[in-house]
Formats: sequence, C-alpha cells, structure tokens
Amino acid sequence: MLYDLAELRYLFGEDLDSLKELLNNFGVDAAISLEKIDEACLTGNEVVVRNELHKFIGMVTNLHIDSIKDILKNMDIEIRENGLNAANMSNINLVTTTISKVIGQLKNESIV
Repeated sequence: MLYDLAELRYLFGEDLDSLKELLNNFGVDAAISLEKIDEACLTGNEVVVRNELHKFIGMVTNLHIDSIKDILKNMDIEIRENGLNAANMSNINLVTTTISKVIGQLKNESIV
C-alpha cells in the first residue's frame, strides 16, 4: 500500500466526508496533472513538468505518501539545472507510475 488509509481515517476522525472529498480531489487532480506531465515530456516543456510535479508535493503530503515526497522536492532543482535528461525522466516515470498506482488503489478503496 502506498498510503495508509487507516492513518488517514484516524487523522480525519469522524469527518469522513472531508476524507472522501480529499481522496476524490486527489484522484481527479492527479489524473489531470499526469496527462499534462506526459504531454510536456513529449514536447520538452520543462516549466510545465516542474509546475505539475510541484503540485504533487501538496497532494502526497496530504495523503502521507512519503515514499516520493523527497524525490518531488529535489526534482524541480534537477530539472532546472539539467533539463529533462535521462536521469530526470527516470525519476519522472517513477513518480507518475507511483501516482497512477495510488489513483488505482483509491478507486478500489472503501472509506467506511
């Protein structure tokens, strides 16, 4: 599991509607960002890639997905300094694959 739903339930306490909204918003927003990243990687648009990856920092922080948070924090600098080189593309693929897995898991989760 890439995130701990039990921990999120604990953090949200009785406010399951807010948790459902957070998870739903993540699924929608992350899917849009993934599409933008894919397109920007194809066209070499570093600014869009960095902007969308930066959005993920807040998203993964809210879901306590610490496994990729540090990678995201360093990627902006790496892309700014080195462009969309092979190493950065590998990290981008790792992040987008992980986010895609989270979206898939969220679709199969029961909050209650």
